[in-house]
Amino acid sequence: MTLRAPDWTKCHRCSKPSKPSERVTHKGRVYCCPDCVEAEDDEVTQATLRRQVFERDRGVCHFCGEDVAALEARLESLRDSGLWSVQVLQLVRLGFPRGPVEKGATLWEAHHLHERVRGGANVLSNLVTACLACHRKQTNELATSRAASRRPLRRQR
Repeated sequence: MTLRAPDWTKCHRCSKPSKPSERVTHKGRVYCCPDCVEAEDDEVTQATLRRQVFERDRGVCHFCGEDVAALEARLESLRDSGLWSVQVLQLVRLGFPRGPVEKGATLWEAHHLHERVRGGANVLSNLVTACLACHRKQTNELATSRAASRRPLRRQR
């Protein structure tokens, strides 16, 4: 008599092994649970939404008008030249963080006009393209505003 190991298949999302009785198949892929299916669908939707925002705005920052698509193309064309580091320093002076200039990184974010923390929806009509410098500025302003609203009011004497 030969004993066979149970048929364990790894989840497409989290790579955890799943028993045949616990598996969920969705769009031809195997998942360990319904939560992994839902999370995978959300990520695909987010990536699609982000791409649609960039295409609609043609890669132009809503706040400063910088053509981020052209900036990314110019930076990529300079990658193997000595001018690449000069361009990176110019971007840093403009307020871009150093990290996103790595190969494959983008110089923009999909920014919510009506912030998610204030009830804004995650829909195309509420999203705009923002260069990293403007997105950082907008996010910092929101954080400052929220922190101020949470501080207790001082009593007048």
